[in-house]
Amino acid sequence: MTTKKFKRNSVCMLDEGAVRFEFPSKWIVKRYPDSVQIHAPADDCVLSVSRFQGKVSLEDLLAEDDRQILSRGEIVRVNRDGLQIVWSESRYLETEKKRDAISCVAIGHGSGVQCLITFDFWADQAAKFAPIWDQALRSLILEKADGVVALREDAGSPQ
Repeated sequence: MTTKKFKRNSVCMLDEGAVRFEFPSKWIVKRYPDSVQIHAPADDCVLSVSRFQGKVSLEDLLAEDDRQILSRGEIVRVNRDGLQIVWSESRYLETEKKRDAISCVAIGHGSGVQCLITFDFWADQAAKFAPIWDQALRSLILEKADGVVALREDAGSPQ
């Protein structure tokens, strides 16, 4: 995983750029063996990404969610430039803190690459964090790594 810093956003790159998307530059990146988690400085949300192989359906992932789901949005399908994204949003009760939270889950497929992206945040902060989710999905690029990775020019201006 590599990040490139920009004034507003950084670009998270997994597997030599096979998975790329933008996130706020001041957020904290934590690497794990099978995923990357990106936390806001106040640690009140987490954006996670992992690359996987095999067939995974969003419907199956949502059905396996064992949290106390309060509501679930429709499944949204996005197709652009050979990239397919399916995603949904659920509202659930976080039992430890007894607070409503939102969980966004997306599966991306493109160029022989698949990824899972999740974003969890407090429901009362949706206005603040929903645009971060939108930007991550808008900026998502999936392509087999060939050792050469070019950053998107519209990611922001270099610091």
